[in-house]
Amino acid sequence: LSLSLSRNPSPSRSPSRSINLSPRAEGPDPLSTMKLLLLVAAVEAALAFRAPLASRRMGLLSLRSTPGPAEEPVAQAAAVDGPTPMAPPAEDAVEEGDEKLTPEQKKAKALRDAEKFMVKETGLMECSVCTYIYKSDEGDGRRLPPGTEWDNIADNWRCPDCGAPKEAFQASMVTIAGFEVNQGYGFGGNSLTGDQKSGLVFGGLILFFLVFMSGYLME
Repeated sequence: LSLSLSRNPSPSRSPSRSINLSPRAEGPDPLSTMKLLLLVAAVEAALAFRAPLASRRMGLLSLRSTPGPAEEPVAQAAAVDGPTPMAPPAEDAVEEGDEKLTPEQKKAKALRDAEKFMVKETGLMECSVCTYIYKSDEGDGRRLPPGTEWDNIADNWRCPDCGAPKEAFQASMVTIAGFEVNQGYGFGGNSLTGDQKSGLVFGGLILFFLVFMSGYLME
């Protein structure tokens, strides 16, 4: 007996499921598309806005560089006539204005111009830092004896009050009462300061009173 063994056909299998691992095709993101469209629109608007400005600038530059019809005759006339004459100085203009004044106005103007007070040096040197006044007849009370003139003081000398250098001192000035044009008249009384004039006036009155009273004493 011959035995034949045969394999039964494999039982029917259910159809296998195929798994697709490829990336899923997705549609475009609406938000990204909107952003891109807005960016393109902004760029186009900027270009459209700058184009008129550039054309305006070019037009202004061309207008500036090209002389107008009113400027050409002026330039030609200047070239023919030569250089433009300079304006007269201010002093000449003032003199021309003075010529138009009446004699009374000229006299009043001359009086106003003469109202300048005389400034005179007192011979004293004042410190610009502490207002110390150096008097040559008194000295500084330390190193300089009385009678030392300012020009004879050494350059390294300092102010006895604040220690300022000699360069910090300035000449003390006094304003003389009265007009500067009148300082040369008389016996020199116009050049006296206010205190000096007051001393002369009151001193003369006291002297007159003493002389007057001495007449009664003599009797």
